[in-house]
Amino acid sequence: MTDKEARRVEHKREYWLDVAKGVAIIAVVMGHVVASYHNSGLLLEAAGFNFVHSFIASFQMPLFFVISGYLYRVTDKPDITVGNKIGKKVLSYGIPYIVFSIGYWILKAFTSGYVNTKLDISDLILIPVYPISFMWFIYALMVITIIAILLDSQNYNKKVILAVSFIAMMILPYISKLEILSEISFTDMVLCDVLKWFFYFYLGAHAGASFIKWLGVNKKNNTLFVLNEMAMAAMVIICFNFEQINSLSIINVVKAIINVVKAFLCITFFLQLSYRIGPNKILEHIGKNSFPIYLIHGVVIAVARISMDRLGILIEGGWSQLCICTLSGIILPLMLYKISQKIWIIDFCFYPNRYLARDKDQNK
Repeated sequence: MTDKEARRVEHKREYWLDVAKGVAIIAVVMGHVVASYHNSGLLLEAAGFNFVHSFIASFQMPLFFVISGYLYRVTDKPDITVGNKIGKKVLSYGIPYIVFSIGYWILKAFTSGYVNTKLDISDLILIPVYPISFMWFIYALMVITIIAILLDSQNYNKKVILAVSFIAMMILPYISKLEILSEISFTDMVLCDVLKWFFYFYLGAHAGASFIKWLGVNKKNNTLFVLNEMAMAAMVIICFNFEQINSLSIINVVKAIINVVKAFLCITFFLQLSYRIGPNKILEHIGKNSFPIYLIHGVVIAVARISMDRLGILIEGGWSQLCICTLSGIILPLMLYKISQKIWIIDFCFYPNRYLARDKDQNK
């Protein structure tokens, strides 16, 4: 499939991509709700709560990076210079990263008595190397996109790049354990995030169009869809029930391969599901605004959790907390972003290219 055909497919099926992004951001919010409670030492033994976290962790970030890679590809404009492309990405991701990292740091500083993780001034100074909390995704996405632009500009063999990035992802756990790297907290650095997720982004960029074409051809093939669902469910359940084997270093490579297979099964299932759902205004709206939701949801979840704890709402099993905090983490950011659109300087913090580059395309 050519780039031109890929753009036509994306335009024709834009609604389902928004649905897919909607599903992905809901999963991210749910995952961060569980993480917020676990970091507080709460609901650590809630089996259902933990299973949700294990399941979501299987696909939330791989799915987001695959979609981001595909959107990068189909919205790419060949007539724009490499420098301009990189400049636009630095603006669209870099400014929100800096602004919201500072905002998040300030909130943490003023509410240090209530939050799980305390920050000091060094955390703010080091955000060019060590992202603060969930802001790592924005920074890593910017760096990964810039690398992809540079690689594509040189016409390197795409399969070789995918192979190298896959190998880098597989050996990353071993690299991270090197004593010289552990001394500088390598796993907290943005470079580690780039090595971990570049493969999925580049896969979406250069195989996404073919997969979407396959989705169109096999949309009514229920057998493939059900088989994918069954394989995904089996893999997730097996991995969840045998997490105790994580301590056996002899199977680290096998474990890494299993995690990739699990991610692929989850990604293909949720993309097929999104394609089959058809137009859904709620999920589309959430998907179209996934970027501001991501930037705001962390603070909202923290406030919702603290408020529920203060009110004594801690129901065994965690399902009520999961539902309430997830809904809060979706609905309140949407409401806040709606208000921010009326104030240009706040809207600028979300989408600076609208004002600096006069670019109306929201490449999220």
